[in-house]
Amino acid sequence: MGHYQSKSYDRAMQAAEGTDALNATKRYQDLVQAGKIALNDQAVTPLYEGRSSILVKSHLQGVVYNNFSGAANYRTAYVK
Repeated sequence: MGHYQSKSYDRAMQAAEGTDALNATKRYQDLVQAGKIALNDQAVTPLYEGRSSILVKSHLQGVVYNNFSGAANYRTAYVK
């Protein structure tokens, strides 16, 4: 969607998907190289990261937060 173009990135991805596809070690190295190229070229620029902040009273204990989404689960919550 971003129309990123890089011959060195394309070569590394073609090697990972073609000649080195059945060799896990070489394929991994190709993917690492492609990732470094894309990172160095800043192939993707995040424009938005959705987050929200919540305040919780200190006497509310046992709330479990999802490490990925940050969503709160109050199933084991209790008031101290």
